[in-house]
Amino acid sequence: MQIALTLVLGALIYLIQGPANAVALIYGGVVVIIGTGLHAWRLKLATQTTDNIPTIKPGVLMQGILLKLMVMGGLLAVGLAKLKLAPLALLLGFIAANSGYVFAGGYAKRRRHR
Repeated sequence: MQIALTLVLGALIYLIQGPANAVALIYGGVVVIIGTGLHAWRLKLATQTTDNIPTIKPGVLMQGILLKLMVMGGLLAVGLAKLKLAPLALLLGFIAANSGYVFAGGYAKRRRHR
């Protein structure tokens, strides 16, 4: 969902405002996609099962959250400061990709307890 929203919005912005803003928007979306991938990987490590007993390692979970935030913050800083991308378009891509995470319901389907 994040990839789809980013690409559709990037194509729309390309048609309306040109390639510079489209690149900034897609960059913002890719930042979120990378952060989501890192967090999903760390979440998988934090919730591995041992001997068919599900365990949660809170330390690993927190490391994943911090890693995600640091990488995303660093990539946003690079996009704004070094690459000089359009700030509004970059943030729009960032927000759109985050919205994709919300619309998709998170990393995995939630189970209902009965």
